[in-house]
Amino acid sequence: AEISEEKIETIGTQGFYGCVSLTELNLAAIRTIGDYAFLQALTLKNVTIGSAVEKIGKNAFAYANANGEEGTVLTVTFLGTTVPEFGEEIFKEVAALEIVVADEATKTAFAAALEEYAEYIVVALVTVAA
Repeated sequence: AEISEEKIETIGTQGFYGCVSLTELNLAAIRTIGDYAFLQALTLKNVTIGSAVEKIGKNAFAYANANGEEGTVLTVTFLGTTVPEFGEEIFKEVAALEIVVADEATKTAFAAALEEYAEYIVVALVTVAA
């Protein structure tokens, strides 16, 4: 299952808690992702977060991809270069994680904001589909 709706601006607290069929998220217009929004989204593999994001809540993606096949990585791509406000442990207990940003300056800023996940931040060419 996929969520890709440009009109959604907020995903509330526990909005998709325990969703076991969600594999991809395209959150182009999202401004706020609430606490525990995708907690235990066990099959989640790819998340794209647009430049409008202002806040990602506590444990937003905790335990996501916990049922992933061996070698499966949760890839979270940030399209913007502004660091949002991050809650505590947003990626708690995610077994394999990759956080993709557009450039080295953005990587440095995100690493400072997400100290416990800094080793998972990579720079890659980020493109937006038309």
